[in-house]
Amino acid sequence: MAAEAAPSRKVVIAFYSLTGNTKHVSEKIGDVLRSHNLTVDLLDVTGPEIASPPSTAFQTADVIGIGSIAWAFRPPTALSAYVQAIPAEHVKGKPVFVFASMGGNEGGCVGHLVQSLQAKGGVFIGGKAFAAPGNYSAGTPKKTTNQIQVWPSEERNKITVFAEQLVESLKAQPPAAKSYGRSLKGWLGSMVSDKMCKAGVGDPVLTDKSLCQRCGKCMNGCPQNAITFNRDVEDSYPVVDSNKCIGCCRCVNLCPKGCLKSSKAPEATQYKFSPEVLVDGPVSL
Repeated sequence: MAAEAAPSRKVVIAFYSLTGNTKHVSEKIGDVLRSHNLTVDLLDVTGPEIASPPSTAFQTADVIGIGSIAWAFRPPTALSAYVQAIPAEHVKGKPVFVFASMGGNEGGCVGHLVQSLQAKGGVFIGGKAFAAPGNYSAGTPKKTTNQIQVWPSEERNKITVFAEQLVESLKAQPPAAKSYGRSLKGWLGSMVSDKMCKAGVGDPVLTDKSLCQRCGKCMNGCPQNAITFNRDVEDSYPVVDSNKCIGCCRCVNLCPKGCLKSSKAPEATQYKFSPEVLVDGPVSL
């Protein structure tokens, strides 16, 4: 029987997940923490809401977790700004942890967010990056593949181990602060701009208006508020603001008809998300 760890504590995990991988990690961590009688609230801050003031949930949280994608060896600019905007008084003295999903090397993604939380007085208790399946063909058009990869059991086990380590850390009163180093690639990541990341992908374009359902999933899911159109006007279709778009291709993956394509890689397919088993079609967020 699992030992109880501070049953009255409330854990708030805010995550940024373009394709579903970081969301998957967040849910797995949440399941483990709940098994130890901790209350867990998951906040998806991937869409336009990331530009709004941070949730007041951090104020009432006892423990704060941040989940990110490794975007060119760093956190996405929007998530970094979101964490920076969390009032210090909502973080000071509280245990904090950070995790990320990555394609191969997280660089300084986790370390960057850890430093932001520590600067607000957070007590760092754990950080980890997990290697996600490499199915993001829209983001890496030269690596397109029709074979869907799954989360390997070894990597899923690492998520469970990390969550259990968090529980152990929370048993200490007060929790002991840990450290997290940053690599050379982390330093290089801080030099990479959103414009540089977008260079190989380009703006998403609507390739076939006849397929567009005008459902609004692309507009409502864009973390940059870069897509607009008036659904009340019959001949209105999604328009992308190139100055706001960072080339994350979330809209490409969210389109139920696959009629949004990367302008520099129109042959790229939608991301196929497979947390445990193979699934067909775009990720459902």
